[in-house]
Amino acid sequence: MTLRGNKTKVQRAQETEKGLEQLQMATRVSQMMLQQVGNSVTVQAKDISELAARMREIQYSVLALRKVLGVDETAVAAVAEQLQITDFEELAAKEDVNEQLVDAELISEDSTITITTKAGKAGILRSRLKVAEISLPAIKEALLGKQVGNVVSGEINGITHEITVLSVKTAPAKVEDVGQATH
Repeated sequence: MTLRGNKTKVQRAQETEKGLEQLQMATRVSQMMLQQVGNSVTVQAKDISELAARMREIQYSVLALRKVLGVDETAVAAVAEQLQITDFEELAAKEDVNEQLVDAELISEDSTITITTKAGKAGILRSRLKVAEISLPAIKEALLGKQVGNVVSGEINGITHEITVLSVKTAPAKVEDVGQATH
């Protein structure tokens, strides 16, 4: 005989009523949580919209300045790119100091490298990454053994990229490693 068979109709009705009350409470809590999520998304959408409006405003101000001042677009693009490179190099140098990395001659599995990646007209992407964390075996293999200034090509997501090595860093050799290397 099942446990349900031992309960009276009144007990089953009370349990059903209690279950319905709990279900109603859970539904109210879910509704409140959904309302909070909705409010949060609304605020974020408003922030993004305001950001886009500010970006448009800045874009048109820059375009107006270029037109009024008769600025050479190519020169402006070159200076902007150089400023980006400088900022990236300064940040990478700080990270190198924080991680106590030193210059290395060749890329190895334990190197941290700085590269630029160019894919057609998509522009140039600068990256600082650990070789051991590169998840594309063909790219990793192409980079191993290369040095600063070398250029390799590789396919990423079906697009051929031209990768230029800007820096090669590694952790300094430990005292015991140096001693073992001389024996």
